[in-house]
Amino acid sequence: MAESKGRIIKEIVLSTRYNCRRNGACLDFTLNQELSFEGMGKIHVGLTNLVMPPKKKSMDIKLFFSHVLEKFEESKLKLFTLNYSSYEDLCTQIQCCALEFLTVERQISLDFRSANATSQKNFYLSVRYSGNRIIIEQDIDFVLVISTNFGDLIEFGNTEKKEISGVNYCFLSGVMHVSRILRFEDEKDYVLHFIAYELIESCTRLSNGNHIPLLYTYDRQKGEDNIDTVRLVSLRYFRSLKVIVMNNNFERYDFTDYDFVNGELRFSLIFFL
Repeated sequence: MAESKGRIIKEIVLSTRYNCRRNGACLDFTLNQELSFEGMGKIHVGLTNLVMPPKKKSMDIKLFFSHVLEKFEESKLKLFTLNYSSYEDLCTQIQCCALEFLTVERQISLDFRSANATSQKNFYLSVRYSGNRIIIEQDIDFVLVISTNFGDLIEFGNTEKKEISGVNYCFLSGVMHVSRILRFEDEKDYVLHFIAYELIESCTRLSNGNHIPLLYTYDRQKGEDNIDTVRLVSLRYFRSLKVIVMNNNFERYDFTDYDFVNGELRFSLIFFL
């Protein structure tokens, strides 16, 4: 896109929370008031200050966490519904759910390694996300039983599958388990392209021969927010804007898992003279 820096004549903030009709990756914004550009000549427009809504995923898991000497019974499994916005969030929730099974009484009565054992031990289980993997560290005297929708993510560690009432569960014993590589975002969604119809003068030609009115490209990993401006079409008034968001493959962006109820997609349009 052409770079054009000039005098700012107008800045407007557009949000999916207000005056927007959203249909998948297509966003139709309506302004509260009409903007007039009559008689101003060549005007350029740029996009900046992009804010994305949080991405939410959900997982129903059954788990049980206890000392290895405690007798396991199917009735002790608990079902948890976890709504998480990142793998770090998921790890925190799983750790909290597992530690719910521990009580002071259990900690005292089940620690048989010393005749003078007390309940002062504070390490039982750690679940964290690091280097694109979930890492589970636990006391060697404890076992984590978890449903296979999570247990099948484990790539390294002592994991044994057992069938209980026709359903498989993963028994994690030992001191460390490491998942396979997990990325919360699909790589093709790292880059966002904003296509603005009936607003900009020039079109960008893609490798497949298609032409699109590309307004703005944002690299989510680099977090760059430089204003690239393009020339506005010759219009006298500006009242609405139709934007289509695409991923790095120039496919319509999938907003299915994004929480537009508690969040918003928001950006600023800046008009230059």
